[in-house]
Amino acid sequence: MQRVQFIGRVFPSAIKVTVSLPELKWKWVEQSLELTFRVKIGNSFVNVECDIDSYKQEYFHELYRRALDLARASVNLIGFAHGFGLTVMLEAIIMPDGAPSEIALIDNQLAPLCTAYSVGTEGDINFSQVLNAVVMTPDLFMALDDLIQAITLPHAAPVNCARAMDRLKFLIAGTDLSDKQAWQRMRDALQLDEGFLRYITDVSKNPRHGRPGRTPGSEAGEATRRAWAVMNRYFEYVKRGRQPLSLPDFPLLK
Repeated sequence: MQRVQFIGRVFPSAIKVTVSLPELKWKWVEQSLELTFRVKIGNSFVNVECDIDSYKQEYFHELYRRALDLARASVNLIGFAHGFGLTVMLEAIIMPDGAPSEIALIDNQLAPLCTAYSVGTEGDINFSQVLNAVVMTPDLFMALDDLIQAITLPHAAPVNCARAMDRLKFLIAGTDLSDKQAWQRMRDALQLDEGFLRYITDVSKNPRHGRPGRTPGSEAGEATRRAWAVMNRYFEYVKRGRQPLSLPDFPLLK
């Protein structure tokens, strides 16, 4: 038996949270593994222990999701009881050999999809244009925040990505058109195939309506990748004075 530990904190630090969960066992069906979790939170410092027969690096994301879920569940109950706004972050993992490592949530498939602006280039006019649009347009700010949370919080991707697409739809088409007409206006403006967008909204249907079940990670990841590409197209649309993107500069995304 090997033990992995996740270390983190509860924010804001001004509220001190202390809670411990009873030992919990979870059957990881896909890997035919039984895991044992122990969650201990003292003065807002979080420790989640996970006992597993044999740890492999490819198990990290599933164990991280489960550890964060358990820590958030207990903290959310404290927040609900007191009316506190609380956030849990897991910042480090301690491997079975005792070696600590910081946690960074990074999806390496997403960075190449951002071509509308660059970061770190002094005086980049594209960044300034996009930044101005984001800070001056609350719904665009919220759509961008939805996408960042899609890679920050497990399980959030399907719903957040679809909601971001809805926000962009209304930013482009307004609220006077029928839903079908509004989606068409968005597709025409950003050069999007109907199936490309529909994949994002279809993946979100079950979790968006509270239907029990698990969204496979591969589907959530693909929805996130597509939503990232659409947001990048929207930034290009903003840079061009909110005029429809033209072919062949922007080939149809499908």
